[in-house]
Amino acid sequence: MIRLAGAYLKKCRKVIAVYIGIVTIFFVVFFLSSVPVDTVQYAAFLSAVLMCIVGIIDFADFVRRSGKLHDISMQQQMELSSLPKAKESIEDQYQELLIRLEAYRRELESEAEINYQEMVDYYTLWAHQIKTPIAAMKLLNQSDQIDRRAMEAELFKTEQYVEMVLSYLRAGNLSSDLVLQRYFLDEIAKKVIRKYSSLFILKKIELEFHPSKVEVLTDERWAVFVVEQILSNALKYTKKGKIIVQIKGDSIIVRDTGIGISREDLPRVMEKGFTGYNGRQDRKATGIGLYLCKKIMKKLGHLIEIESEVGKGTTVILNFGREFEIAE
Repeated sequence: MIRLAGAYLKKCRKVIAVYIGIVTIFFVVFFLSSVPVDTVQYAAFLSAVLMCIVGIIDFADFVRRSGKLHDISMQQQMELSSLPKAKESIEDQYQELLIRLEAYRRELESEAEINYQEMVDYYTLWAHQIKTPIAAMKLLNQSDQIDRRAMEAELFKTEQYVEMVLSYLRAGNLSSDLVLQRYFLDEIAKKVIRKYSSLFILKKIELEFHPSKVEVLTDERWAVFVVEQILSNALKYTKKGKIIVQIKGDSIIVRDTGIGISREDLPRVMEKGFTGYNGRQDRKATGIGLYLCKKIMKKLGHLIEIESEVGKGTTVILNFGREFEIAE
């Protein structure tokens, strides 16, 4: 109580100072006007009594409001809606600001929980994924005659999984990880094709490459990553036939003769974690690759479009020709 009394007096120090100043002025003026001092003292006494009565009532309200605020602060989950009713407009503005800040804090907390759970789910699935090529390499290593091509294919998958998880982490803060230069789309496509050439041979998939000398402004590493994901998906879902990589205008177009994407799945294939019918057939699918592609292309101010028909294949258009503008 003593602490509260001290806090209340500190709060009212300006009013007390003004009251003392006014009484002093009255004493001086009445003294100079030859007004009897008793009259001034009587008026000062009555006003002091009135001030004390008002002060006691106001102090009781101050104690009640302080107690309520203390109870709210002790709650595990503060409910700002139960704050004492504001007595002044400035207090009302402060309460409104607190409520808005609390709503924003809860929104951030909820978003952080969702992101954490998504990360846990992804890493859990990633851990199961990477066990597959590791187990395959162990079996190949134990065999009498090591199939070097098969071993290279499993090593390649392992490398892909590692690159994917690193890209997943870096994509969260993409704007600070960019090196912007002008690059030929041919060179970007060739770099990816060379990397995947062994898989084309292993799966006996024909490749058609139609180059064109077009230069665009982009980040090479992230552009290569996006093209890798698209070509990887084309190889994964194409059992026979061919894959066409074409440079047309400011775009890299990848066409395959794979299983295609159903019409109902097509609008959602680039959503985070969505795998659709193809993902249910391939239990190793994470639904992260295309999501990252869309996120990266959007950050770079580029476009990605997908056209597909079940049983006839898929076409992915990566348009690098838009005016470069880093998205927030």
